[in-house]
Amino acid sequence: MTSRERQANAQRARQARAALAVENDLVHAYRQAWQRIREDLLRAVAEIRAAEARGESIEAIKLIQLHRLTTLESQVEAEIRYAVNLNAATITNAQADAVLAARISAEDLIRTTLGAGPATWQPAFPVGAFRSLVGYSADGQPLGLLLQELGPAAGASVRKSLVTGLARGLNPNVVAREARTALGGNMVRATTIARTEILRAYRTTALETYKANEDVVTGWQWIANLGGACQMCIAMHGEIADSEDGFDTHPACKCTPIPVTKTWKELGFEGVEDTAPEIESGSDWFARQDAAKQLSVLGPGKYAAYRDGRVGLKDLVQRTQSDRWGGGRRARSLKDALAVA
Repeated sequence: MTSRERQANAQRARQARAALAVENDLVHAYRQAWQRIREDLLRAVAEIRAAEARGESIEAIKLIQLHRLTTLESQVEAEIRYAVNLNAATITNAQADAVLAARISAEDLIRTTLGAGPATWQPAFPVGAFRSLVGYSADGQPLGLLLQELGPAAGASVRKSLVTGLARGLNPNVVAREARTALGGNMVRATTIARTEILRAYRTTALETYKANEDVVTGWQWIANLGGACQMCIAMHGEIADSEDGFDTHPACKCTPIPVTKTWKELGFEGVEDTAPEIESGSDWFARQDAAKQLSVLGPGKYAAYRDGRVGLKDLVQRTQSDRWGGGRRARSLKDALAVA
């Protein structure tokens, strides 16, 4: 591993820890919300079961069910909306911290890549990154819109759990457990959103910094944590992109861009050694791993196709496009990979 890779990995680890702190805050908020939701859920089930035990008419029971379901769904939506809104400012603050950290880190990486030379490089300030990220989680912005969806989605999932549990005649505590599982999926989505957007802020600022310093930076290189990266990110490791290209990746990706700089000769200084080491591609690194590692990353089907030479690692990378988020990448299915190989 080169010094630039170690530097990039250390910076990424710091950002991952910052994102984890925000995720923990979200988890705590969801747990508190669940305590209040659970009490009302159990009361709703008890009220409906009591009506059934009294032998009330089907119409009366249906009215009670409708009332309790509607009330519960509204409560869940309000609880989760409150929990998420409470943490929206935390996410925005973490993004702002990521912007500042990324600018400093990007400048350090440019200096490391250039190496010692006959001239002192002075960084240019990437104003665009700060402007684009201010209020990014506010209403009407992509992240704000995504956060707003969590409340209604949580209400619908808990309502569905209650309806299913009643229909199956489940014990109230069992109904509550299934509702908590459904709400847990909503919580995972919330933490994924938080992590993704904090890391996105970091990468966006790094790219803006490289772009602002095009007098010495020609592009950027994709760096993954090869020991723990997914198949797509391993395939992308070491790929070089133009300074105009965005870092199109999947949600919660922990990869980072490092700068590709001009040589001192290209900057007009003759006789200065180029000290920037070449980074091994992810495909070459993966080919050197043992069968157990390759199998754990690819899974049985893709591993067999890779081992037999029917697909290469880069065949497993698929570009995506979202109206909301723009370009991205994900792992291709084996069927699609075989079709393009």
